[in-house]
Amino acid sequence: MMSRLPRILVVDDNPNNRLALRTILKGVDAQIHEAANGLDALSMVVEDDYALILLDVQMPEMDGYEVCDHLRSDLKTANTPVIFLTAAFKDDVDKVRGYVAGATDYLAKPIDDHILRSKVTVFLKLYTQSQLLKENESRIRAILDNALDAVVGINADGQIERWNRRAQTIFGWTEGEALGQAIDEMIVPQQHREAHRQGLAHFLATKQERVLNRRVEITAVRRSGEEFPIELAITPFEVGNTHHFTAFIADISLRKAAEERVGFLANHDRLTDLPNRELFFDRLSQAISLSRRKRSHLAVLFLDLDGFKKVNDTHGHEVGDATLRTVARRLKASVRAMDSVARLGGDEFAVLLGDIQEPADITVIADKIIKTIAETMYLSNGEPYCIGVSIGVAIYPENGAEIDTLMKRADNAMYQSKARGKNQSTFFGQFASEMTPFSQWVYLADSHRLGIEVIDEQHHKIATMLNRLNSSLKNNESQDNVALLLDELVTYTVFHFETEERLMAEHNYPDADGHNAAHRHLTKEVRYLTQRLEQGGELLLLQWLKDWFLAHVTSSDMALGAYLHLRGVK
Repeated sequence: MMSRLPRILVVDDNPNNRLALRTILKGVDAQIHEAANGLDALSMVVEDDYALILLDVQMPEMDGYEVCDHLRSDLKTANTPVIFLTAAFKDDVDKVRGYVAGATDYLAKPIDDHILRSKVTVFLKLYTQSQLLKENESRIRAILDNALDAVVGINADGQIERWNRRAQTIFGWTEGEALGQAIDEMIVPQQHREAHRQGLAHFLATKQERVLNRRVEITAVRRSGEEFPIELAITPFEVGNTHHFTAFIADISLRKAAEERVGFLANHDRLTDLPNRELFFDRLSQAISLSRRKRSHLAVLFLDLDGFKKVNDTHGHEVGDATLRTVARRLKASVRAMDSVARLGGDEFAVLLGDIQEPADITVIADKIIKTIAETMYLSNGEPYCIGVSIGVAIYPENGAEIDTLMKRADNAMYQSKARGKNQSTFFGQFASEMTPFSQWVYLADSHRLGIEVIDEQHHKIATMLNRLNSSLKNNESQDNVALLLDELVTYTVFHFETEERLMAEHNYPDADGHNAAHRHLTKEVRYLTQRLEQGGELLLLQWLKDWFLAHVTSSDMALGAYLHLRGVK
């Protein structure tokens, strides 16, 4: 808000004229200041701002023309309105001279009271509006300068017109260095500059927007040359026939780092930073898919530490955690760069060895792991201790073509290593091994039956479809056929859900909301996982469907079946 009344400066060497003007302007909402000559007037405008100057033309020593020349040559007073007061002009040349000197208007003496007040009122109104605009501009600049986003304005030539404090902080260039420079030279990475120029030219030529008026994530570059991610929103506007653009830019480096960390933690063990079970199964799925296409072999090693429980119980969990971290480092150092190491939980680990040529290659790596893990470790007080590791090995495709089959058989072989004396490796089938008694991959036993005919029939159909889909993958059938079988499975499963939901609604099942939520969760997960079929994720999806199906039947559906029995449903 304006803090005081605007000021008017009356400049006249005649005190009677000054008194007359002061009298005429009485009642005008302004402060009246007076100067008896040009020099005094010029001194006063240095100290104060004036809304209007009433300037006598004919004064000794320095006339009005000279005073006006000085006023217009000073940036501070260059735009201050000046009304010349004169008794008469000798000719039109004097009037032209006055306008050339910078006069805004003329009033002839004797001054007409009404005309003077009318003109002064207009100029005061213009001044007030100008001051309000300046104040608003100052507020806007203060807001922009203190905004969390960088605010960068550019013209149609791509030159920077606005550069707030946040822009300086983010990019490293000061406002003085940035203004007038080409935006692409300042913040656009070298490899993207031509695309930026073409995009600007395309908009100016066609008015078609590609990235305007919406937030996008792109890469920018700091003064140091460091590239980093930003979120950008660009708004175009026109002043007259000239295009301008304002860009609001947020540095999202920290957010991206946090997202990456969250994603990392979701797929990695927090203690050892090794991949967890979910990520290991994902990698195993892709490795099996690749091996199937290349007709090659891979191996899964299931590891369980020997003597770890004693160390953990004797020396405490801190030593136990340190031991697990050491084991993780030693495992990574014992395998090839192409291989994967994961912590499955507790003191159980897994290793995926891809592109195996001979079983002897597996033995070499397993022996190296055993030797490395057995190396002495030390407590904080220097006391030595040792642990060992028992390893079970399952080979694709000889020992199985599914994720769970390979994992179970590697686990079975690991227990044989334990039984044989620990700290050694065993291949599945090397000795008497437990084999699955069923030919089907998904097997529904009598214990899986609910006794509700329609649901049991649909469960059997889903199990059959899962086994058919698994066979198509093992037999390396076409991707189109696999996708067709998967689509049929998903469609039928949705139909099965509708059957259960109808029964729950008809018989007022109390946990219908929770049961339906589980159905929705499956549908959502299937949509996500099916997007990764071509990336080697088909086995992961298949394994997930099997695990979910059997768990859902034995938990949620069993409870539903028991409830429907009580309601007399068969």
